[in-house]
Order: sequence, then C-alpha cells, then structure tokens
Amino acid sequence: MLDALNILTFLWLLSWATFAIYQLAIGKRYSILFILIVHFILSGVPLIFDVIIGKPSYLEDPGFFFASRDTMTSVIYCIYVSMVPLLWWAFGRKPITVGDEDANQQDSTSSTFPQYLKALFSILLISPLIALVLAPMPELYIKYGAAPLGILQIEGGRDVSSYHNLIIAPFCKLSLLASTGLLFPYKRFRLSLFMLVMPWITLAIWLDGKRNIFAIALFLYAYLLWSKGYLKNFKLLAALVAVAVVIGSFSYGYKSIVREKYDDSSSFADIYQDVRVDYGRDDVIKMTIFSEVYPEKMRILEYRGQSLLYYAGIFVPRGLWPDKPMPYAQYFTSAMLFVDPQELGWGMTTSILEEAVANLSWLGMIVGPLVIALICRIGDSRKVELVRLLTILVASLLLAVELSAFLPIVLLWLFSVFWTKRLLRAESKKLSFSF
Repeated sequence: MLDALNILTFLWLLSWATFAIYQLAIGKRYSILFILIVHFILSGVPLIFDVIIGKPSYLEDPGFFFASRDTMTSVIYCIYVSMVPLLWWAFGRKPITVGDEDANQQDSTSSTFPQYLKALFSILLISPLIALVLAPMPELYIKYGAAPLGILQIEGGRDVSSYHNLIIAPFCKLSLLASTGLLFPYKRFRLSLFMLVMPWITLAIWLDGKRNIFAIALFLYAYLLWSKGYLKNFKLLAALVAVAVVIGSFSYGYKSIVREKYDDSSSFADIYQDVRVDYGRDDVIKMTIFSEVYPEKMRILEYRGQSLLYYAGIFVPRGLWPDKPMPYAQYFTSAMLFVDPQELGWGMTTSILEEAVANLSWLGMIVGPLVIALICRIGDSRKVELVRLLTILVASLLLAVELSAFLPIVLLWLFSVFWTKRLLRAESKKLSFSF
C-alpha cells in the first residue's frame, strides 16, 4: 500500500513539474514554475527510488533510518509534499494585469541598466582575487577544495577557516552573480563577454571549493540563456537533462577525486545512500515529521522557534550573547544521531519545508510553503530579470539548504527588491508629472 502511495505522489509531483516545464518552454516567467521543478527533484524523485531500488540503509544516520521505516511518517510526508504545489500555485503568482503579458516577454533589464551597476558588478566579479590576496595564507588554496577538505583548519587554523567562511566564500558567490549581471543588459548572449568573465567564474568555483557553487553557476547561465529566448520548447527540456547529467557527473568526480570517498571498494549501497542524502530532502522532512508524531522518541529543537531566534540575532557575536542558539543544522544533526544538541563541526543539509515544522509544529506545513510563495510573488512583482533570477535562486536554495548557508545571496535579494521598488516608484512619479 505504501508503494502505491509513493507512486501516486511521485506521479502527482511529476505532473506539476511537467506542467511547469511546458509553461516555461512557451515563455511564461513565473518564478514559482522553477520551484515546482526543484520540489519534484528534491521531494518527488526519492519516492520512486524507494519503490524501484529500495530505501537507503542509513546505517550511520539512525534518525533517517527510523523515520524512513515508519508508515505514519511516510503517509504524512506524501500528503505534505503533495499539498505544497497547490499552495504555491494559489499564492505564489502575482495576478496578471493588462500589459503584463507583453512585458513578461521582454528583457526588462536591457532597456535601462545604470552604469554604476556595471561598475559594482565589475568590482564584485574580481572580488575573490582581492580577498585571496588579503587572505592570511593564500598558498593553501593551491589545492582545489581546500576549505571542505579541512586543509584551512588543519594547516592555517581557526582564523584562516573563519576568513574563508566570512570573506572568500560569500564573495565567490557574489562574483558568480555579478558575472551574470554583466551579461544581462544585452538582448543576445555575448560570447566574447562571457569569455572575459569565464576566468573569474573559474577562480570563484576553485576558491569556494564546494559542489554547490558549481551547480549555482550552471543554473545562472542556463537561466540566462532561457531568459534571452535560446531555450524554447524541447530545447529547455534538453537543457534541464544536460544540467542534471553534468551536475551528477561533477558530483561523482568530486567525491571520487577530491574527497577520495569512492574507490573500487565502494559498494552500490554506499553510493546510493550518498546520492539520496545529497540530492533528496525526503529524509530530513520525514525525520522532522517523525519527531512530531513521536515527540517522546525524538526532539530536534529545544523549544519552538529556536532557529528563528538564531536568524534574528545572526549578526550578534556569540561573545555578546553566550546563550545564542546554534545554527539549525546542528540541532537537526544532533537529533539524527540521538545525542544532545551540540556543535559537531558538520551538519546535514536541511530544507525550509521541514525547518518550519520543527519551529511551528504542524502549522509549519502551511507557513513553510507560503514563505516560498511570498518570495516568488514579491520577486515577480518587480518585473526585472535580475531580481527574478535572484528570487528563483533564493527560493530554490531555501528548499535545499538552511538560510545561514547562503545569507549573502538573501541579503542581495532583499537589497534588489527594495532598490527596484524605489525605481518603480520614481518612474511612476515621472509618468504622472508628464501627464
């Protein structure tokens, strides 16, 4: 019976993803359409894997093991993830008014693009190199993946590692966004300009050293090509498949060569579990549901709203706030291992769809999806391609990782939302005076 429910839920989410791809292929520009596809990949695809291949063993992740084997948890999970697209479609789209359809078919960035923005993007583009020059021990970055491999912590110490997390990693992501921003003002894709920014993109990916920045780079430029009309009809589907294959191949090579995790002795079960943990969020959502169904067996947060309190004081130094909550991933990972909440030095990747439940109990199943819907609705209301791009990126990342992992991108999105709102107000005043 559970297999049948998994198949039905998979088909339901697949139908939404197919609908979203079709809408994007014919030129619709709702941000929520991209999010429906991401939701299908993270929450729907794992269900069919459970049916065809089976559940991962989760031998080292006991919280995932118990949650994935509990029938009630699985049923609630299927209901939850099936409800999410309905909430998004109902509340995640800005109502279309007269003239919006025509405006949506145009590149709203190409008409007016302030010169000071080009200057800012140019500075951000080269900012990783500046950060590297000022780094305590820049020679450590000769090896790719220095940060995730722990080389900075081992050879450079806490100060070098902190510098990477606070300076280099954020500027690497901002450099990627700036490279895209420099290409957006042109109606056609400028290959010559792309070749100029390519070395800086490569440097940002190298210095950051994680897989997610490579995936972000692919997404940014796939979106750029789509927004300029290069990926219409079946070309969009082909591009999505190509991006998935490239990310999968890169991830496998990264773990095999950089992390040296896969070798001839690696079993299919180990690789399968890694893939499920990396590219699915069913495990974290199910475990959070499990903690709500059986609070006597598992508890993630020490009190409701604890991770929201952390975000509220995220910029407050821990020295000034000794009792400041830890990042949410630390609470979640501790609960998964059935140990008291503690800083583990690593953490499982989480999602807003389950973090909202951990903070707000069952009400979080409404609030979490509505936050995503609100972000998409606000971003689309600005009618600016760069803002829409940031909107899709922020909403997608919220489904894949916790907020603190990409805070600079969120702050940039907030700035762009308020900045474009002021521009729209200025333009409307100018029009009213002209009449």
